[in-house]
This record gives sequence, C-alpha cells and structure tokens, in this order.
Amino acid sequence: MSKNTLLMLKDFSQTKHTSPSYYFDLDGIKRFYQSINDRKISNLKVLFPVKSFPSKYFLEAINPYIDGFDISNANELSLVEKYDKILWSSSPMNYLAQDERVICDISDISMITQAKNYSLRINLSEASRFGVPLSEINREHVQDAAGVHIHNQGWGKDVMDELFNDVKKITTHFTEKGIKRFNLGGGFSNATLSDFLAGLEKICNDFPDITFFIEPGRMVITPNGFIFGRVSNIQNVNSQKLTRVTTTISPLCHLRWEFESAKIKFFTTTGSKKTTAYKNAIVVGETCYEGDILLKTENLPLLGINDIVSVSNVSSYGAVWNHAFNGIEKAQLKLVDGGEIVCI
Repeated sequence: MSKNTLLMLKDFSQTKHTSPSYYFDLDGIKRFYQSINDRKISNLKVLFPVKSFPSKYFLEAINPYIDGFDISNANELSLVEKYDKILWSSSPMNYLAQDERVICDISDISMITQAKNYSLRINLSEASRFGVPLSEINREHVQDAAGVHIHNQGWGKDVMDELFNDVKKITTHFTEKGIKRFNLGGGFSNATLSDFLAGLEKICNDFPDITFFIEPGRMVITPNGFIFGRVSNIQNVNSQKLTRVTTTISPLCHLRWEFESAKIKFFTTTGSKKTTAYKNAIVVGETCYEGDILLKTENLPLLGINDIVSVSNVSSYGAVWNHAFNGIEKAQLKLVDGGEIVCI
C-alpha cells in the first residue's frame, strides 16, 4: 500500500461523519501527465475531459501539465474559459462556437454550413451513435475542417495497435496532407502506461505533419481513485444460507459508470479474532434496490459493524454522479495533494 493510500485510510478511519469518502491521489495524477510530457513528443497535445472531474481545485492543479480541455457543455466551458488553453468541444453546441478558441465537433455533414471552427467527429463503429460514417466524408470536408476526432472504437487489450490502424485507415482515406489536427479521444484504459506511451510515439512519428490530441480521463484517474465506507449491518439469511453485509457505499449512489476493474478490500477495526470466512456472502449498499450490489463472494473475511471497506481503481465519474437517496448521504470528496488531504 502506497504512502498516500495509507494517508487516505488513516484520514477516513478518523472521520466522524457516516457517509463514505472518495479520495483521489492528485500526486499520482500529476506524475501520469509528467510521464507524457517527459517524452517530448512535439506533435502531441494533451487535453483533459472536464466532464470526468469538473472541480475548480482539480482543474487548477492539473492546468500546468496539459495543453487544453475537452468540454461538452456550457457549464464545463465556464470552468475552464479563464485558461489560455486549447478547447475542444465534443458536442456541437452553438453557444460554444462563439469562443474562437473552441474547436467544435459536428456529427452531421449538413452542419458544416452552420459551423465556423469545426471538427469532424468520425464514427468507425456501428455500436456508436456519435459521429459521421467515414464513407460520407470527402477530402473537401476535411480540408475546411479544424480537425477530425475519433473516440473509443471498442478497442481491446491491443488498444494502441488498433488505434494506429484506425489512424492509418482515416489518413489513407483522405491522404495525410488533408488533416491538420487529429483528436484520438480517450478510451485507453486497457493499455498499460508503457504501451500507451510507446504507441503514441509511433503514431506521432509515423504521421509527423499532423498534430495529435489525446483526452485520457478514466485512464488517468482510475489508478489513483478510491472510495472508503463502513460496514453498517451484517445479517445471516438462514433460508438462503447467505450472509448479507450492508455498507455505507452504495453502487447505485456512489459508483455509477464504474467497471469491473474496481477492487474491494476490508479492514477490520473491531479487534475481532475470528478467522473463519463467510462462505456465501453478498455485500450491498443501503438502498432497497435489488441491483445495489457491491460484491458477491464465497470467500469473505469475518467482519464487524463499522469495519472499513475500500474500493480502489475507481474513476472520478462515480464522484461526478455522486448523489444522495432517501436518507443515504452523498460521499465526501477529497484529494491527496502534496502529501496532504484536501477536502473539496
């Protein structure tokens, strides 16, 4: 367990409030961005998708490490318009286009006549509802565009190889000289950091006349994201030979948009000396919703009321969705910045 994670655990164990708490390691997030900057790839720009962490404190902290922001509505624009940075809008909003710094995605060819500084959002996947199919776009459309944009085409574990092939396919369709800026979007979570950086270098080196943009959100935040809560009830359901453990962390309220990468741990603080595990257990949130389930397991350590449960590898999207329900409280939101806990 890292020094900053231990700091989070200590801070939560000393809190008196009953709600869970998100913790995000801002020091680790800064190191991620620095690892990209250290590569000194001249034709690469790094954007942060504001929707994934719309906090003034957070945006101010990462501002020195990035080249701009991806925005999708007027609220996000209001949070970052003070910065002298590149702004790329992934939604074709007319009011965003009033700011000449904003590159606005369009998802229909008919919108070209209405747009000024537009980018073509290209759809390479039948599963996506965003963007224009590549077959409907010609060279003239791209020549007048500020750039093109793709985003998470369902890439698997070989995400960077698949991304390179997508870039090659699109540049071949138009010829390389037809594209000024190429936004590769996000969706890189399946790649390791080393593969991600090597893949970016290959793409940028093979297409040196294009300026590439990336918008990693979940990839940046998830390795540095945690939520801590407590066990609030333990019940043996004899008819089902099941132990039901209720925690103050509700997936319904606190963990929306979280995926299978989340990892759950329990910290016994009650001093219990019991070692036998629960053989058939379910860990749930405090709502009455059937799907408010954190974990089903056949190997759960014996727990006591107020024992701590932590979920690591969580993105900030859960914190953005964070809400209360029927007496269940919203989670607190905290950062570790410079080895200090900051409540935001």
